[in-house]
Amino acid sequence: MFEAFATLKQHFAALHSDAEHWSLRYVREDHQHLAMRKLVAEPPRFSRDQGAMLSVRVAGVEAYAATSDLSRQGLQAALQRA
Repeated sequence: MFEAFATLKQHFAALHSDAEHWSLRYVREDHQHLAMRKLVAEPPRFSRDQGAMLSVRVAGVEAYAATSDLSRQGLQAALQRA
């Protein structure tokens, strides 16, 4: 997770906007699913959901956009949508 944080920090520093203020919120959820069928354990399943929400303030109005594309281009696109 800390590697992702360092990369996001670099991407965030490279974003450009005419907004008065903007911020980024990163969310990552890891899931593990364990199940049994007919008293036999099934293989565990793992999944990860992650994304970012960008918030902007323009002329006193707050706007938001979210993305699962954590590349610099994906974050910039979400910032422009917001």
